Amino acid sequence: MTLADPVTIGTLITVALGSSVIGTALTQGFTTYRESDTKKRELEYLALRLAIAFERFAEDATAYSSALGSYEMNDERGVIVKIPKMPAFPDDKERWRDLDVRVTSAVLGFDHIRRSRQGSIDDTWENASPEDGIDVARIYGIQLGHDALEIARKIRLRYKLPPLVTPAVWPEYLQTEWDKIDPQWRDDQTSNKLISI
Repeated sequence: MTLADPVTIGTLITVALGSSVIGTALTQGFTTYRESDTKKRELEYLALRLAIAFERFAEDATAYSSALGSYEMNDERGVIVKIPKMPAFPDDKERWRDLDVRVTSAVLGFDHIRRSRQGSIDDTWENASPEDGIDVARIYGIQLGHDALEIARKIRLRYKLPPLVTPAVWPEYLQTEWDKIDPQWRDDQTSNKLISI
């Protein structure tokens, strides 16, 4: 068809349908891209908030373990052997279902491990000596802090978030204390499975 050809109804319908199909396809493509980009940004934001929650717990667990290490063994009065609690997670209205299931499993399973460790600390405190209770509480604090920091690190890696940057020295202190722990405590299979996200 050239410009000199007469315009017919069939030609107009073909041009109109062709342009509307192209317009619809472009609009649909743009909408899909925008929704995908929004989903990705919301998922990254959720992952960042989860990583920060685990980093805060790791910092609290490090402070807790450090405080336990400074008690004199014959002065157990006032010793706090309650492991810190996890900060609140973002509510379920966020994109939890879009997270990798291994990440969700580690995030939601961590508090169960924390409560189980607290039960072991309580049993040791009640059924053994206070010195043993303090030692177990300190080791579990270091172990949970290390695991929480590892979960946060893996979340940041999986969702391509920047690494933790802090002027505080607690991450190095935590790693130093972790390295000092007897390997039997470090090779805990429950922790290893949890942080294998």
